[in-house]
Amino acid sequence: MYSYKFVYFTGMIDSVGGPDRLNNLLSTLNIKPLNSRTLKNAERRAGSYIEAVAKNSMQKAAKASFEMEME
Repeated sequence: MYSYKFVYFTGMIDSVGGPDRLNNLLSTLNIKPLNSRTLKNAERRAGSYIEAVAKNSMQKAAKASFEMEME
């Protein structure tokens, strides 16, 4: 059986479309719905991870652009 986190993050990656649709998906899979507090906590964790990936990507692109300008 999959854990709640797996189903939740899979749902978020596939852009289910908000907490209501996510809970509809979970009920279809016979999994109890997530409460709003759990959803907000997961959104905060995912948001900080996405920001870190974006910052890393931006730094790599800026470094590559700078090196191309200096050649």
